[in-house]
Amino acid sequence: MSASPSFKTQGRKLLLSCVLMLCCGTVAVHAQAGRVPAQLPARADTSKIDLRVTAQSFATQRNSLAGDGVASASGSLRGVEGWLRGADLGIYARYMGGSLGGTDHSLLDARFFVGDPRTMLEAGWLQRTRPAAPDSMASFVRLGLRVLLPIGSSGAVVYMGGGGYVPLSGVDASSGKRDTGWDGESGIRYRLTRWDLPLELQIGYRAEYMRSRGNEDEMGSVIIGAGFNFIGR
Repeated sequence: MSASPSFKTQGRKLLLSCVLMLCCGTVAVHAQAGRVPAQLPARADTSKIDLRVTAQSFATQRNSLAGDGVASASGSLRGVEGWLRGADLGIYARYMGGSLGGTDHSLLDARFFVGDPRTMLEAGWLQRTRPAAPDSMASFVRLGLRVLLPIGSSGAVVYMGGGGYVPLSGVDASSGKRDTGWDGESGIRYRLTRWDLPLELQIGYRAEYMRSRGNEDEMGSVIIGAGFNFIGR
């Protein structure tokens, strides 16, 4: 495995998931067209407080390159994410961790974002387990973009986004390269508006790539989540 195949493998899966989510959104809009007009405000409730906390499960496959060998492992990670938005500013945080093939893996991600809720620029700090080194963590500045596409008044939102990692450490002496990486994610969130409950369900796909100290890994995860979403009035 090398950086190029990693980008191709996970990039294709991420692109496929984005297309799938957009198709689901299109079908949902047409399905409700005869009942509720799919009209959206020019700016989506920017005056309201939007608080979300979601418990998540990640069914994950990881491919790692260390030295001349490639190793694959799979497992289930657990995590939680939350965000708080008011007007055009907000904060976001995620933790995920667990075991993949008998080795620990964890990620901490904290960001702030700015912009209309449908198109947000993100900047923050990310710390992640290094490839082939479960006892070591690498830290980055993460810069990214997130897009939200509400599906009419159905309570469903298609989301997609991604970001690149800027290393906080210098060039590694053994490999002569800097740490680097990226992630991308797409999915659908559905808020149970029919029963006027602040509950939300999520399904999505997350792709990651990271290179550190001469080792590489790529990860793909199917995400299932459930939590609450409170929108202030």
